[in-house]
Amino acid sequence: MAEFIYSAKLFINLLPWGKITSTGCGAVGSVPRLGRGGREFESHQPDQAMKTKLISFGLLAALVIVAGFGVNQIKTSPKTTLSAETVQYASTTVRIGNKSFSVELALTDDQQALGLGERDSLAKNAGMLFVFKPARTSTFWMKDMRFNLDIVWIFEGKIVDISRNVPAPKSDTKPENMPTYSPKTEIDNVLEINAGQADGMKIGDRVEIVNSSQV
Repeated sequence: MAEFIYSAKLFINLLPWGKITSTGCGAVGSVPRLGRGGREFESHQPDQAMKTKLISFGLLAALVIVAGFGVNQIKTSPKTTLSAETVQYASTTVRIGNKSFSVELALTDDQQALGLGERDSLAKNAGMLFVFKPARTSTFWMKDMRFNLDIVWIFEGKIVDISRNVPAPKSDTKPENMPTYSPKTEIDNVLEINAGQADGMKIGDRVEIVNSSQV
């Protein structure tokens, strides 16, 4: 959006008169111009013909700005870019001890931002594996979640932390009031599974990702 506004404003400022009004983009002011010898002066008010041109260019600039709002809104709207019904995931299997989980892979920023949100439930022994390259200390929250989770934090094929029975927020909880969850150290994978399914797992347990070439 900013690019459209800036372009429209710059276009108006280049017109061959000084004093202009830029609606929605700044204050009224005069444009300094160079006279002979390089001295600055302010141009005079435009004549009637110039005023007509000013109105025409102003309408054009307004159309450019409105177009900018439309493009930006479609591009950044969460309902058009993030949806449990439209986001596609690759899948693989994760094994920890004698437990095995069929997981979806959250590889892109959009997939990771949505996570398991907007779903009513998760099948038994299913989950989502978040993949981070390079490793980092990530912060998670439960926005748009409708069921509780166990969050298993993983680094280099081992569990380094577990957040157990993380509750879904109440429907009236504002985003700024939602708690956040982070591991004690950096991670390169995060496994989200139904609450209670991490029972028996502990820090140091090996994690096997089948077809690990995908991650």
